[in-house]
Amino acid sequence: MLTRLGSLCAFFLLLSLICVAGANSPAAAGIEVMDELKECIGNHLDEETAVWPSDGSAYSSATKLAYNFKDTNPALVVMAKSSKDVSEALLCASQAGYQVSVAGGRHSFQGSGVMDGYVVIDTSLMCELPVVDEATMTMRVGSGCTNAIMLAGVSNSKVPGALTLTGSCPSVGVTGYVLGGGMGDISPFVGLKADNVLSMQIVLPNGTEVTANATHNSDLFWASRGGGGGLGIITELEMKVHEAPDPDHFTHFEVRYKPSHSVEVGVSLQTFLMDNQDRRMGGSATLSEKGWEARLVFLGTWQEGVAVLEKGGLLDPAYLRSDTAGELWVNFVKSDYEKYPVAVHEFRKYAEVEAYVYCKQYSWLPGGLGELQQFCYRSRNQGGCNSTPSCNTKWTLDMFLAMAASRDSNLNVGTSEWSHHQEMVSGVGGLLARELSQDTWQHIVDVVSSSQKPKHCNSDFQLNHFANGAVGDLHFDETAFPWRNATMLFSYSLIDERTSAKEKQACIEFSKKYTSYFFDGPAKGEILGGYYNYLGSENDLSFYFGPNLRRLQDIKSSYDPLNIFGKPLTVEVPPVSFDTNVKILDEKS
Repeated sequence: MLTRLGSLCAFFLLLSLICVAGANSPAAAGIEVMDELKECIGNHLDEETAVWPSDGSAYSSATKLAYNFKDTNPALVVMAKSSKDVSEALLCASQAGYQVSVAGGRHSFQGSGVMDGYVVIDTSLMCELPVVDEATMTMRVGSGCTNAIMLAGVSNSKVPGALTLTGSCPSVGVTGYVLGGGMGDISPFVGLKADNVLSMQIVLPNGTEVTANATHNSDLFWASRGGGGGLGIITELEMKVHEAPDPDHFTHFEVRYKPSHSVEVGVSLQTFLMDNQDRRMGGSATLSEKGWEARLVFLGTWQEGVAVLEKGGLLDPAYLRSDTAGELWVNFVKSDYEKYPVAVHEFRKYAEVEAYVYCKQYSWLPGGLGELQQFCYRSRNQGGCNSTPSCNTKWTLDMFLAMAASRDSNLNVGTSEWSHHQEMVSGVGGLLARELSQDTWQHIVDVVSSSQKPKHCNSDFQLNHFANGAVGDLHFDETAFPWRNATMLFSYSLIDERTSAKEKQACIEFSKKYTSYFFDGPAKGEILGGYYNYLGSENDLSFYFGPNLRRLQDIKSSYDPLNIFGKPLTVEVPPVSFDTNVKILDEKS
C-alpha cells in the first residue's frame, strides 16, 4: 500500500512546497487554493452536486447536524450520487490541500461528520432500497442508507422471519453505524452490525475504489468494522441477513418498576445479561426518578418471553409498578392481561416490532404522529390517510414502514423537523461495562433522583443497548471493536432545543460530577471502555479501541499517510501539521 500511495505522497510534498513558496500571504494562498478547488470541482462534477458557502439556504441545509446544535462552516459540501462522484471530489479536495470529512446520517454527537474548513463528502444520496438475496441471505446496502431503510429491506423480503440489526434511531446512517461497531435491539442474537458485514467497497485517498473483505484488503476490512473510519470512503456494504428462531412471532414488552426498588432492578438486569439467560431477549431501558422502564424485544411468542423474564427475576411483583393495568395485544387485537401490570405486543413480522419501537419514540414528540398522515397524502399511493395514528394499529406501523422505504421521508432524515434533536454534553460519551457494584447502582439512583439536576438537562441513566450474547462470541481482535466482554452500553446528560447556554453549562458541570465516580471515584475500573458511536470529547483513542489501537495506527499509516481524513478523535499516524488558514499540508509532511 505504501508503494501504491508513494507517487501521491510525492505529489503532495511538491504541492505543499509550491503553495508555501508561491503565496504572498495566508489570505492570498487561501483564495488561490479555493479557486483551485472550485475549478477542479467545476470540471469534474455536476453543478448541483456542489454546495458552497455562497449558496445561502442550500448551504445552511447541507451543513445541519442531527445531534449537535453547533454551527458548521465547511469549505464545500459535495452531495455525491455515485462512487465516481466520491472519487472525483476526494481528488479535487486533496489536490487543493483540503482535508476531507464524510457525512451520511449526521448523527455524530461531536458533529464530526461536518468539519469547519473541510471538504465534506455527503453520501446520503447513495442509497436504494436494498433487496434480500434469498439464496445467499445477504443484501447490498448503499453507504447513504439508514437503519430504517435496512428495516424496510427485510420487511419487503419473501424470507419468513428475515432479520437485520438496526439501531434505536431510524435515521442513523449505516456506514457510521458500522464504523463504530453498531448495537441494537437484537444484538444479543446477531452481534454487532460490524460483525454482520461481509464486504465493503471503499474509495481510498488516491481516488481508487477497492473491495475490502476477508481475502482482499483484509487489514482495511478489519479496521473498518468498529475502528471509527478515517481510512477511505465506504460506498457500499454487503450484509448478512439472519432468520429468526421463530419466523412468525416477535414480541415487545414495556415493563415499569417502582422507584423504591431501582437498585435491585439494576442488579437483576445486570445479572440477566451476564448470565446470557436467553439471547432471544434484547432491548433497552431507562432509569429516572420515576424508576426503571424497560423496552424489550423478544424473538418468540409472548408466552415464551414472559417465561424468560420470570426466570430472570424481571417480573417480580414486588418490583413492578401497579398504577397501570396490564395490556396484551396479539396481531393488533387487544385483550386484558391480569397476571402482570405490563404492556405486551406480539407481532407477526420482525419489521412490525421495530416499527412499533419507532412509533413509541415519535409519539411523544411535539408534533406527535401527524407526520404519518402528511406522508400518506404526499405519497398518494397509501390508503386510509384519514386514520388516526396509534402505535396499536396496523395502519400506523405500515405507514412507518412505508416511510422507512423512502430515503427522503422525514423518518430517514435526522435533520428534519420531525426528528427529536438532542446533544450529548457528557464529555465521556457512551460507556461499556460488564458489571457494576451495588454501590455504583446506588450512586446512579442517587444521581437520577437528585433535586440538583439542572433545568432542561436529561440526566436519566440510559441503558441504550444490551451488549451480551452474540456480541461476545468474537475475540477482542477479530474486528477493531475490542469490548467483547461488555454486557451493557449506557449514557446520560442530554440537552435539547429548549436548553439555554447557561443551562447547558450547568448540565455539563452536573455530568462531570456524575461521571467522575467512574473514573476518579469508587467505581474506577468498572468501565471497560467507550462506544465510538456515542463519542465523547474527554478521553483519548485508547479508551475506544483499547488493545486494538496500535494495529489501527499501523493501518492508518498505510492507507492515509497524509492524514487526508484526519480530525479530532480519529486515528492519526503519523501526525501531520496543517496551516489552519491555508489548509495546505506542511512541507515537513
